[in-house]
Amino acid sequence: MPPTTPLSQVITPWVHKVFASLSKTIRSNLALFLSTLLTAPLDPTP
Repeated sequence: MPPTTPLSQVITPWVHKVFASLSKTIRSNLALFLSTLLTAPLDPTP
């Protein structure tokens, strides 16, 4: 059994790409959430 199979050579870059896009989306969402949280009033009154 070879240490690197063609399947792993295909899956590994795909997994890295998916995780990169996921972390990018999470970072932008977190930045948006933090900016909204900071600009929103701390004590909202009805």
